[in-house]
Amino acid sequence: DEMAKSRYDSLDEVFSKSLTDHQLQELLKELLDASVKIADALRTNLVTVNGNSNISGDTQLTVDVIADDLLWDLAKSSRHVYEAASEEKP
Repeated sequence: DEMAKSRYDSLDEVFSKSLTDHQLQELLKELLDASVKIADALRTNLVTVNGNSNISGDTQLTVDVIADDLLWDLAKSSRHVYEAASEEKP
């Protein structure tokens, strides 16, 4: 078995070693921040049926809409997102 490391590389260190595109690095950091917001929102909201269907015909859950809204907020505010699409909203 491997012993646990006493220190792990930071995200910036990992990026500097394996991802040279700085715009993509910034976008990935934004997506990680949005993921934290989504996780926080999902922990505090009940999973209920929204009463609507998405474009695929699936019944929307409140958590689907919350996550979708947070990702749209990111897409609208990011300097690195030029186009976006959603299953929840056509």
